Amino acid sequence: MFHWLNGEVAAADRMISLVNRKVCGIPEGARLSLQQWGEKAKQEGQNKMSLHESFLLN
Repeated sequence: MFHWLNGEVAAADRMISLVNRKVCGIPEGARLSLQQWGEKAKQEGQNKMSLHESFLLN
């Protein structure tokens, strides 16, 4: 059972990294965990928000 589970986890991990590369334009060799990807997306969102806020304030 554990071998099957490990295979499923590995397949899910490959799918996540494939999606990361497609969505974010991450280079083929780079691998991000889902948590790192979330942090990166959150950081980019905050950067866009602060840019938007500074535009509104000026």
